[in-house]
Amino acid sequence: MSDKAPRPSTSRRRFLQTLSAGTVGAALSGALLSQPAQAAVVRTLAGDGVTDDAPGIQAAFDAGTLPVFEPNRTYFLNSPIFLDRAPWTTMYVLDLNGATLLLGPNLPTTDAFYREPAVKWAIFPNTKRTAFANGKVDVSLASRASGQNTGALISLIVRNGTVDGNGANVGFAFANRTALRFETVILRRARTLLSWFDYCDANVFLQCHNRGGGPSSSVLVEQIASGDGLLMQSCKADSTVGMARLKYCRGAEIVSTVTGRVEVDSCSAVIIRGGHQETPLANETMIDVKSSEVVIDTTALYLARASVGTTLPPAVRIRDYGTVPSSVTLRDCIEMRALLDSDDQLGALVSIETPIAGTRVEARGLTSMVSVRSIGGVWDSSPGPHVAGVSGVATAVVASRAAIASGDFEVSNPGGGWQVRQTTVPGTAAKGTPSVVVSTPVGGLVGTLTSAKKRYRLQALMPDGTFTSASAYTSAVAPSGGTLLLVVTTKGGPQALRIWRYAGTSTTAEAYLELPAGQPSQTLYDTGAALSGFAWLPGNSAAVR
Repeated sequence: MSDKAPRPSTSRRRFLQTLSAGTVGAALSGALLSQPAQAAVVRTLAGDGVTDDAPGIQAAFDAGTLPVFEPNRTYFLNSPIFLDRAPWTTMYVLDLNGATLLLGPNLPTTDAFYREPAVKWAIFPNTKRTAFANGKVDVSLASRASGQNTGALISLIVRNGTVDGNGANVGFAFANRTALRFETVILRRARTLLSWFDYCDANVFLQCHNRGGGPSSSVLVEQIASGDGLLMQSCKADSTVGMARLKYCRGAEIVSTVTGRVEVDSCSAVIIRGGHQETPLANETMIDVKSSEVVIDTTALYLARASVGTTLPPAVRIRDYGTVPSSVTLRDCIEMRALLDSDDQLGALVSIETPIAGTRVEARGLTSMVSVRSIGGVWDSSPGPHVAGVSGVATAVVASRAAIASGDFEVSNPGGGWQVRQTTVPGTAAKGTPSVVVSTPVGGLVGTLTSAKKRYRLQALMPDGTFTSASAYTSAVAPSGGTLLLVVTTKGGPQALRIWRYAGTSTTAEAYLELPAGQPSQTLYDTGAALSGFAWLPGNSAAVR
């Protein structure tokens, strides 16, 4: 790691081993109900998108009143706002009412955001305004408004509007040991909504959306110091930007989200659940794990796609460092193979790229599905999940395709080398010769097959290392520039399928492929150079046994 991260706060809480949206929501709801009523609203803001409205919001806060925002108007923030008055149980509410907060170029920076000190910030919860000098705010223990040893549970709620960075490297709020809550807020053309110094817990994002147009490193929340109990629910991020970047997080739920990259570094008890991660939109890794404990639950993970021969990122990447290994569990997840263009080659679902002793991946109920654009929302069973890794990891995966294809497996190095083991007892059905039916798919894909007869032959490799008899040749004539659809049926839970493709009546294969067996019936699309995202190998790479 290149980040020069500060050591985690000595005031860390105990690890949160579990976290529920209901628990966090109930706690915060109770806190909301317990707050004293705020004073009358104030209507002193210009809202013309040009006049600096930050002083008006600061004056309202100082007076204990709330500013009024009118729908469809733009409020320019070009100087910092400090939430620094007692009592520290006071929660300030900015109900934008459909308005936009436009962040200006004269906002200050803070060196406390060590990852990128050039970022400018609009609002500083729980930091004294006297910490502002010469274009910088000293966010530190000494400048904490509530005192060095006391934080505020939550000091700011922002709801129902847009925060617009105008494409600049600007952030909205940089907290000093105090939590924030965002409800139905759009971040547009900006770096981040929230980051913080020292320790901060119980931050909440509900139905927030990170729109593109700003820095490529943009996320809704960028954690750089210790914190517990983050909740992100029903949020979305455009494919060019991210959802969350977390460091030293202990206990987080990222629930029911769409797209959006998630990066976790030195974190534990992180749950990503009910997500729909559309990797093909940006050919990006969706979940980047570094020395962390993560559970990915009931989530659809799209494989990255590109033309054959391109090096593609995995949907989930593991890159450990130091002495802390990652533990990643995929529970009831789906590997999504969306074939949208000709001859798609797809990246891996999971790739262990920089493992250390103890790095492990466990899958429970993992399935793999394939769909094409012309068929719409119809998904069919596809070859087993694509798991990759470096050196010994890759060797163990290739040698254990049966375990991978089962969807219930563990990849780990318990000492003495990498191994893949199946965590459920395989079936004992009698093995049999696989069969294939070949046809032209309705609508088809734009492939590179020529309008000539193609023949296919299959053989199954069983878990005991023996091979079934090879199937008879099955043929079909492909449309020029089209594809062929193969529906493969297997028996007895084979470890892998070997498939040969022949041109015309030739008995010498022109292409060969070995892939996980997957389900008893699986659908494959031959687009010419790829078979459902797996690149064909040239020639007769392995003889029929």
